[in-house]
Amino acid sequence: MSPLRSGANSHYRIGSRALHRGETETAESLFHCALSDAGHPGAAFRVLAAAARRSTAAHQQGRGHLLGMRAAARYLQRAAAWGHGDARQLLDWISSSPAGPARPEDGEAQDAATGYTPQDPDFYPEIRLFLYCLMGARPAAPARCTTNSAPSSS
Repeated sequence: MSPLRSGANSHYRIGSRALHRGETETAESLFHCALSDAGHPGAAFRVLAAAARRSTAAHQQGRGHLLGMRAAARYLQRAAAWGHGDARQLLDWISSSPAGPARPEDGEAQDAATGYTPQDPDFYPEIRLFLYCLMGARPAAPARCTTNSAPSSS
């Protein structure tokens, strides 16, 4: 393994631990290091989770969303281009309907029906929910659109 790839893997692992602990800014910085070191596909996906949490926190403080749908799609496109299956799945989910993606629960049912198993089960549901909320498909349910809590690591 090249030194760049090894460094990217280290940044990814440390960033992932930070993200699990809720240290969003630290995680985001480490994921960006993994991206610039070696184009790490997992870091490209998880940096969206960190950015989504930061954006959600800003929205809850009345500062609007810092991250829009186009920016979120760019994160997904980069991760998909580098081989991340969840990013490809979410891009397909977003584009599956002209009115926007189906409810997250419907997407989970679709994944189950097609046999899709998320590559990143810790953050895939969180990112899917964030994208759904960004689309504004369900503004009457703000509690469901909170993505800033750390998922359990079990």
